[in-house]
Amino acid sequence: MNKKFATISGLVIGIVTFAILGGCGNSTVQDAKVNDNNVSSLKSEEIVGFTKYSNPASKFTIQYPTDWTTEGEEIDKTSGSYAIAFLPPLKDGESKGANVFVFAKDMSSDPQTLEQYTKLSLEAMKEAIDGPEIVTDSVAVLAGLPAHKFIIKGTQSGTSLEWYQLYTIKNDMLYQLTFTAEPNKYAEQIKNVEQMADTLEIL
Repeated sequence: MNKKFATISGLVIGIVTFAILGGCGNSTVQDAKVNDNNVSSLKSEEIVGFTKYSNPASKFTIQYPTDWTTEGEEIDKTSGSYAIAFLPPLKDGESKGANVFVFAKDMSSDPQTLEQYTKLSLEAMKEAIDGPEIVTDSVAVLAGLPAHKFIIKGTQSGTSLEWYQLYTIKNDMLYQLTFTAEPNKYAEQIKNVEQMADTLEIL
């Protein structure tokens, strides 16, 4: 296993583990090719019923539903990474739920193109997820930049889950949003997640 694959595999496994143990609109992300010469971070309008998250250390801002909570905010100055999870409220009787995990990482010590990261990320997810079904594997847009999107179904520790992952790279910084949920919760929250993705701004 090479160094790049090991790093990305660890990130994917960490996201999946958090989904099981930790947390448990009209606007959509457009699937389109973008001209690299004409893209930049876009200023998003405030969405009614959403709250804006901002932390200078994170290098991004994002809006999330007001009744959601944040958890697991972590800063690793050594690796230049920042992570935070956004959790929808649990219903009566629920012990675990869905989560949106937003991750920023400095990749300057091991720079990769979006295409290189996509290839390694897909390999890592296939290793981390049991019986993965790739529903969507396409180009997309995030913060006005060329991005990639995966929608995957599979199981982890015997639990059926669905993943929505969207990421971009700017100035050797990776910005990644991953939504993980059981199928029924995925259907309930995917529109909120797409709206969240539309509001992400890179600082």
